Amino acid sequence: QFIIKNLGLMGERFIAIEPGTDTAKFDTAVVAKGSYDTGLPEVMGLMGEMITELRGLVSDFHRTVGSDSSLEKFNRTVANMERMSHSLASYVSRNESKLDETAQNFLSASREFNRLFARNSSSVDSSAARFDRASSRFEAFTGQLDTIARSARTFADALSNGEGTLQLLAEDRRLYEDLRKTANNLDELISDIKTNPRKYINLKVELF
Repeated sequence: QFIIKNLGLMGERFIAIEPGTDTAKFDTAVVAKGSYDTGLPEVMGLMGEMITELRGLVSDFHRTVGSDSSLEKFNRTVANMERMSHSLASYVSRNESKLDETAQNFLSASREFNRLFARNSSSVDSSAARFDRASSRFEAFTGQLDTIARSARTFADALSNGEGTLQLLAEDRRLYEDLRKTANNLDELISDIKTNPRKYINLKVELF
């Protein structure tokens, strides 16, 4: 088995090779499939990208919509994400060798959010009549936010229940609480977007 792993906190990589038990020799002519061991540098990069994107969204709202309940919800989301990223970094630094599926699912949801936002954030339209198209983008956006919320909640539950390789140690209590707060905050934001979608659309420049 071939695994790309982290070496230290600066992001250095190395390939770890775990010998198998099969008596057949390894065929060097065949490309081997390996795995990628998520480490602290990638986790911080993912969370940093997400926070930067959400901050940019808040800035857009501030310029075009002004300070209202919508802006407040996004500001709260960014603040929760920042707190959670620090807690997550601390957790990963202690548990890099045993991140289980619930942690990986949360990180996968974060990656997908970054890809989704990158595809849609550059879309510009000066017509207010394009509400339907913007709404379809909102649907994809809120769907991904919901995935992040659910995976964060599952991750927190796994920490609390001691499932798999995860166990809620005293120093992980902050991560548990931050994951729960982030999930709840995202639920509130999703609900408000679905209930009042026009509040989140700039009539001059579509955000989605």
